[in-house]
Amino acid sequence: MISLYERMKQIMSQRSNNERRPPLAEFIVVGLIMLTAILLRIDYLNEYLTEFPDARHPLNDARMYWEMGREIYQQGVLLPNEGPYYQAPLYSYALALLHHAGIHRIESVLRIQGFIGVFSVFLVYLIARMTLPWRWACAPALLYAISHYALFFESKLLAAALGNHLFLWFAFFYILWIKRQKIGWLIAGAFIYSLAVLCRANLIFALPFLILHVSGPWRPFLLWRKNLSKRLALAFIFTSVFLIGASPAALRNYFIGGSFVPISANSGVTLYMGTNSRAQGGLGPVEGLSNDIEQQKFGSIELASKLAGKKLSPSEASSFWIRKTEAWIVENPSEFLVLEVKKLLWAFYVEPPAVNYSAHFEMQRLPFLRVLSWFTALALFLGILGLPFLLFYNSKRSDDRIPSFLLSLIAGYVLLSLVFYASDRFLASMLPIFALIGVMFIQKMCASSFKLIVLKEKTNFFRRCAILCLLLAAVMTFNPFLSWNKQREIGMGWYNLGVFYTNNKMDDDAFQAYLEAQKHIPDFPPLLLNLGVFYAERGDLERSTQLFQRVMELDPDNTQALKNLRINQQRMMP
Repeated sequence: MISLYERMKQIMSQRSNNERRPPLAEFIVVGLIMLTAILLRIDYLNEYLTEFPDARHPLNDARMYWEMGREIYQQGVLLPNEGPYYQAPLYSYALALLHHAGIHRIESVLRIQGFIGVFSVFLVYLIARMTLPWRWACAPALLYAISHYALFFESKLLAAALGNHLFLWFAFFYILWIKRQKIGWLIAGAFIYSLAVLCRANLIFALPFLILHVSGPWRPFLLWRKNLSKRLALAFIFTSVFLIGASPAALRNYFIGGSFVPISANSGVTLYMGTNSRAQGGLGPVEGLSNDIEQQKFGSIELASKLAGKKLSPSEASSFWIRKTEAWIVENPSEFLVLEVKKLLWAFYVEPPAVNYSAHFEMQRLPFLRVLSWFTALALFLGILGLPFLLFYNSKRSDDRIPSFLLSLIAGYVLLSLVFYASDRFLASMLPIFALIGVMFIQKMCASSFKLIVLKEKTNFFRRCAILCLLLAAVMTFNPFLSWNKQREIGMGWYNLGVFYTNNKMDDDAFQAYLEAQKHIPDFPPLLLNLGVFYAERGDLERSTQLFQRVMELDPDNTQALKNLRINQQRMMP
């Protein structure tokens, strides 16, 4: 059995369409792309660490992952005092392994993530190289190398960088299976896919489409029984290996956490916060729930138990929020449809700052990031434009299953967008897939045979469809309908910065950050609550009381605001 290195070497040496490939030119171009990726990451990370010394970060997700990684390192892998994993656990275990290796600084972890990001660029090239000539295969790798999304997540203590990397490994092995038809590649792909899901749980939305793809192709319809047993066996193997790979989390949750939770315990509350009257394509804080991870972790179970009238386990609380979501959909079908359109539009929104984790920092480099976001938008635009082509191409070439595999991944992403909400971190996972689809489309368009089909006099229908696809891709990628969300992202960035300053006892800086946040998100309850406390500490009880009252109007179940109101009223009494 040949080594993985030798297999990669074979892939890079493949000739497409009998071309004579100059190896030196290929290695030089790929090397320049890698160098570009390295320089961008060094520059961005150094600037980020200047803004946040020692990579201290206000985001609750980052703090949760880091603390859980330290606990695993100190207490052991099972974490007996921890309940079911609230979010996908693999990243925390990776952080624990780094602790065991003697790496105890967040700054060092971020630099490792930058290295992983550079290798992800190379993986994108390898994946594209199995489908395209080397000159074309460089294009998706370059688009991903200079994507602003990649820089965002590789400089944050979040699971996205590792999850995206594992997802690319999965795509690499799966396409190897398609081309080589060796069962070992399918098993490797299924196992790595389970690890990617353990790192980014919502990637599981691609699973039903992947199972169908493994057991396909089903066309033509009259021959659907051909090799049926073999195809069902392949689907069974893929599903079984995936379940085996993901089972340690579920087993640990059941026997140690005390509740059967397949991967993470926040799916129900995330669904409810993404599908309710206050959601706008993202998470809408409602009924005492907020974007604060710690509050979600404990408050969602407590609130579900209170509303249900009995104590609920984490899995029962998750089911409670799912049923509550279903009830809202039944009662508000028109609002639900409007929300679904917003979710779908938000799934393809790339205007920076597109993540709110440190939007203040991103704002300082906005001209630079906007240039990079144009390349991100280009990759997305070409991918959307190429989707109809991919459907047509797949229907004519049922023996070539790579296009249908790419469509399966995109279908999973769209389903995620509609059921939950497709945040930027999941679009970052799919960006290489969109880039690959787009480059495949352009490459086929440049082929003379395809141009003849489109340009014939009798194909006005095709030309009209092409214009329609262009307009649709432009609207989805560069749509102005969600410009209001940019203000929300900037405001959340200032709010998170205020939390960071508060945690580090920098009260004056925190107060100024909260005031900046209020300009962008004037009705965000946690922000108003924190500002009210600051005004009370400065003796402005009237302004503080107004803010607490506003919190109660927005969130009637906010017990902290009610408590603070009573304290203010007592202090204002003569």
